Amino acid sequence: MNKRTSVIVIVVLSILLILSGAYTIIHYFHNYSSEEWFQEKCGRGYTLIGKEFGAPLLNGKTEAQIELYDNNKKKFVLSFDVRINNNGASLSNENYLISYNSDYIIITLYTYDKNICGIYRFYYDDLREMIRE
Repeated sequence: MNKRTSVIVIVVLSILLILSGAYTIIHYFHNYSSEEWFQEKCGRGYTLIGKEFGAPLLNGKTEAQIELYDNNKKKFVLSFDVRINNNGASLSNENYLISYNSDYIIITLYTYDKNICGIYRFYYDDLREMIRE
């Protein structure tokens, strides 16, 4: 390789390295800020909280975390992460439905086109066992 070709290769590779580093830094800081999506009190003294993490890139899926708290004992019970396809938009009240009765709590998660992307059921008896441990 002559000197001119070597310089061109080094410059191109340096530009690619700088661009990928900038993308990584922006993606890291962009996706780890959380915003509360919802907070609802459910039966028997429990609260469900949904948090949205960052904004999806290129209309991808939105990262979210669902947390369950016991209000009576003021204790964190559990949490889990989900990915919801909301076509790049922020999550809203239309992306979830919470229902409960004397035995359990159900949260249903919906995509932007109203398809179900997850149904989670928490039985009060199981939650009491988790808090005791």
